[in-house]
Parts: sequence; structure tokens; C-alpha cells
Amino acid sequence: MKQIISASRRTDIPAWHAEWFMRNLEAGGVEVKAPYSGKMNTVSLKPGDVLGFVFWSKNYRPLLPHLDKIEAVSRNLYFHFTITGAPPTLEPHSPPFGEAVRDFIHLARRYSPVHVMWRFDPICITDRYSFEKHLEVFKRIAGRLEDHARVCTISFVQTYAKVLRKFKLQSDQAIEELTVGQKQDYSGTLAETAGKVGIRLSACCNDFLLSDRIGKAHCIDENHLAKLWGFPALAPVPYAPTRKECGCTRSVDIGAYGTCGNQCLYCYAT
Repeated sequence: MKQIISASRRTDIPAWHAEWFMRNLEAGGVEVKAPYSGKMNTVSLKPGDVLGFVFWSKNYRPLLPHLDKIEAVSRNLYFHFTITGAPPTLEPHSPPFGEAVRDFIHLARRYSPVHVMWRFDPICITDRYSFEKHLEVFKRIAGRLEDHARVCTISFVQTYAKVLRKFKLQSDQAIEELTVGQKQDYSGTLAETAGKVGIRLSACCNDFLLSDRIGKAHCIDENHLAKLWGFPALAPVPYAPTRKECGCTRSVDIGAYGTCGNQCLYCYAT
């Protein structure tokens, strides 16, 4: 059975491992360690075994020169593009959001606005970086992406113990504890702002945000991708959630935790 290849939820392959990805693509396969068992598995990247590629990144610039070669394996591509405009104190190695927006528009023009998902997540509000600052940059990004984006996925930062330790050890700022009501109010404001430029919000693993203006995110949805990529839909496709309230269907992730160079302060994967 052909598989959807996720590259990757666990690390930013386009930004930091584009050459590694291309070497494995040319070799026709990649060895992937299971994150919990440690077992090594071989994942085929041969054209006959790949249904399509779903990429996740904050910076696609290193991958852009390789798109023709990737399309030789599969023309079925989908891009999650995280652009938050957060300061270097939170995202030390993300490109300036103006540069990221230009690359987003390049991908949207090459494929289509529905092939590229804008992610404004996680929303990390601290005593140094307020919601108002988030909203200001969100308005600027949304305005630039008018006619180039259809959906924006949001979520609020998960305050895992490892995340709180990183803030304590590596930063002089602290995550603000928000009530459910505050998060709903904030997300409603973002939904209203995005709606003015034709962008609808979806919530990833934050079902308490769902409303008539905010839908549930299905970041990898095989039936949606079937329509987008032009192959027969398979109904029903079983969900394969990666965490609580995840709406994804099946895919094979080829990344590895602890290998991302973005070093975002709020990240739980490093």
C-alpha cells in the first residue's frame, strides 16, 4: 500500500535536513528509529510506494531548489508552513516573517493556496510577549497572505514540565497562565481578523476553541488529500492521532526528535 510520508512532525527537515532528505530520496528509502521502542524501520521512498509528501517547516528556503527532483518521485505535495513572527527570544533561528511570507507565496503560486497551510502556532504568551503583540504581527502576516492562504491553524503552547524547565533555565521570561475563557476570546479575535482577508481558522489539538468560526484541524487528512491530489478517496479512513484531540489520519513520519536546529524555547520535541 502506498503511504503518505510526513517530513516531519518531529523535526524541521526542510530547514535543517534538506540535503539529508534528498540523499535518502535518491537512495529510495530511509532508516527511521521509532521514538519510544528505538526499533529501526526502513521506509521506502520509491515512487511506487509513496502516495505523497506532507512537509512541516518554519523555513522552506533550503528545500525550494529541490522541488523538481521531489516531484519526480511524487507530484503530490502538501506544505505546513509555520509563520508566527515571534521574537528571537522565543524562536532564535526562525527567518524574519517577511522572508517566510515570500516563500509561502512562492509555494502557493507554484501549487495552489490550498496546498500550503499557514500555521500560527503555538501561541506562546509570556510576561514579555503579550497577546496584543501576537495580534499585531498576525494582522500583518494575514494581510500579506490574502489570496495566498485559505486556512490558518492555531493552538496554544502546551506547558509540559520540560517546557517550563527550559523557560526557567534559558530565559528571563515566563509563560502566562491563561484560562480557557481567555484562550477562547483570543482565538475569536484572531478568527475575526483572519476572516477579513478570507482566511478561516482551525484549531490543532485544542478542541475547546472550536466554534462556528474555528474548525477542527486535520493536519493530515487522507480523504482531503485525495481530493487535492486527485486519487480516489478511501472512506472511511481511520484516524491515527499522534496526541490528544489530534484529527490526523495515517501517515509515516521519517523525522527524529532532538534534531531540530530551530531551538524554539517553547518546543517539547527537543
